[in-house]
Amino acid sequence: MSNAARLLPISAALILAISVIGVALVSESDAAAPKHIEYASPTESLSIRSDYFADMNTNDYIKITTKNGSMVLSSKVISNLKGLTSNVVFRVSAENTDGLSQHQANEGYRTVSISLRDTDGNDQALGGKVTVYLPYELGFLELSDKLSVKHIASDGTLTDMPTHYEEGYVVFETDHFSDFMIVPTYKAYVDVILIGLGVFSILMVILLVIVLMYLRYAEQKMY
Repeated sequence: MSNAARLLPISAALILAISVIGVALVSESDAAAPKHIEYASPTESLSIRSDYFADMNTNDYIKITTKNGSMVLSSKVISNLKGLTSNVVFRVSAENTDGLSQHQANEGYRTVSISLRDTDGNDQALGGKVTVYLPYELGFLELSDKLSVKHIASDGTLTDMPTHYEEGYVVFETDHFSDFMIVPTYKAYVDVILIGLGVFSILMVILLVIVLMYLRYAEQKMY
């Protein structure tokens, strides 16, 4: 038997093995391909069945949206929610002034309550971080890069959350839900403007005094 004849079955076996491996890799790749999933509600709350998360992959992009805000789940949160045994309700309240001082309310501070609870009203642990998006319209002369969100603890302690502004939304990360305070930043501009006006007014008064003194001196010199 020639060498070519001997190599033929070996080559065929190699080609078949490579094909099988390729199909397996493609199938595995397709199965692991992340899905973009969004649950939305026209109200301030959204009820989600526990089995919704059972077949989801931890690398899926899952966004839960209500009329007052939304959140994107991290892989750890998805993994944690896969173990749910009861339905949950995601809720984002409308911006309000609950718990704020009159001064804070006048300055434009707002609070938002965010929760994820089971049907018995018990808070559901997230098990990881979520990215929260709250609709927010910047005020006149407000600094978008200085906008901040603070977590309000039960004892009133405030904790800064990683925050940024993104296309009409104040965005921050948290690993637990509670009450949050949105702190506006327009005052930074207002302070600069007021200081500038104050300095300008002082300079104008000094200039006026100098002009009056000069006119008086000139008048005395004429006589």
